[in-house]
Amino acid sequence: MKNKSTKRNSKKRPFQNVRDTSKEALQKIGKEKLKTEAGQAYLYLLNKGPSTRQMISIGTGIPINHITRAAATIIDIWEVAHEVYKDYCQITGHKAHYIDIIKDTDNETGRTSKLLIESK
Repeated sequence: MKNKSTKRNSKKRPFQNVRDTSKEALQKIGKEKLKTEAGQAYLYLLNKGPSTRQMISIGTGIPINHITRAAATIIDIWEVAHEVYKDYCQITGHKAHYIDIIKDTDNETGRTSKLLIESK
């Protein structure tokens, strides 16, 4: 029998200051992580705008079950995207949540983007 440890590993998010600039946030996340599935999903959203998970899956070529995990990463851990609204998906025709990147400055909500890639 295996000994079961009573102590569990905690996966708490590291504290991030809301006022971090986009460049500092990019350095924290690192360019290597942008090569991951979550990074590819982020770049797709950055280029295409609000999209459902199915649209991201087809646009990037990543399987839908991996996109769900990648979306959770960019929404909950990196905190650079959010679900904006629920509407009919352009691909499936079913109601789905649309995900979008948090803009650099959003006057309505007062949110500031933590990751902005200076492309090309």
